[in-house]
Amino acid sequence: MRLHGYLWSWSVQAAAITLRLMFEIADDTARRALAYVAAVERQGHRMTIGQLSEYIARPTRRPGLHGNRGRPARIVRTTGVERGIADILKKSVQPAMRSLAATLDAALDIREEQVEEIPPTPGVPAESIGHWLARLGWLTVADEGVSVSITQLGRAVLAHLDQESLEDEIPVGIVLNQGDELAEGRVMSHIATLGPCAIVDRYFSLESLLQVVHSTDAEAVLVGSRDKSKLAGLETTLPKLRLDRKFEIRKTDVFHDRFVIPASGPVWLLGTSLSGLGRRLSIMVELTDERLSDAVRHEYRLAWDDAEPVVSAEQLLLEEVDDGVDSS
Repeated sequence: MRLHGYLWSWSVQAAAITLRLMFEIADDTARRALAYVAAVERQGHRMTIGQLSEYIARPTRRPGLHGNRGRPARIVRTTGVERGIADILKKSVQPAMRSLAATLDAALDIREEQVEEIPPTPGVPAESIGHWLARLGWLTVADEGVSVSITQLGRAVLAHLDQESLEDEIPVGIVLNQGDELAEGRVMSHIATLGPCAIVDRYFSLESLLQVVHSTDAEAVLVGSRDKSKLAGLETTLPKLRLDRKFEIRKTDVFHDRFVIPASGPVWLLGTSLSGLGRRLSIMVELTDERLSDAVRHEYRLAWDDAEPVVSAEQLLLEEVDDGVDSS
């Protein structure tokens, strides 16, 4: 059963590898070879197939090999006792081992039989990178197999591979066109999918506050400290909000860019403030580089710890007391 399980697991892995290869037009080796030939051709030179093979096989410097200092001839001195012990071992141990081998042969009924010779099969060298790409029609081999050049098909394949790589590097994003009346709604909808998060927007305003607290699970907002008008609106409204979650706004001028920072996972970069959505062309981009997201998250935490609350704890407490008096 264990062997059957191993075979089944191996079959599944082999099938997965085969499917993955079926959907890949070319591997990195082919792409590197095509790019190398195309780059050289653009300079008006045609390389040999040997030069191509040598580059693919070993594009970097060949490392050096550490030698050894050897050992000069020397004279070994032994005593008569040492030579005597060696002679005894040679005469006693070797016959004993031969006797033991004969005993084992007899016990196991070991027989010697003539086995037919299996003639050696000459190996087949792997197809070179140049001949492989020529067989696919991506390169042509000229001058009786000496030089290579890239074909139109090869250039098309290389262009596709370059484009494919470029598309893989483009971050996931949301385009927010100028005049898009749904821009704010689309951004808020996406922020809502991120769960508990923090928003960094130095121009965060009262209008954005109401959208954020009612449409998302954001728990913290970091705003700028210079726009007194916006801060006054936030300071007046924030204590009056009655939410079923912790929510706080602090002010600092550490950040210039705008971010949406979830508790974990990629950070999102906003090209404009929330209050400017739909007024001009902008984008919301996911920072797919984990190191970049971690760096932004780390700087945010440092800035948050040093930032000043827009509404102090004393103000919130006074508001709660006033509400209690009014309700009585």
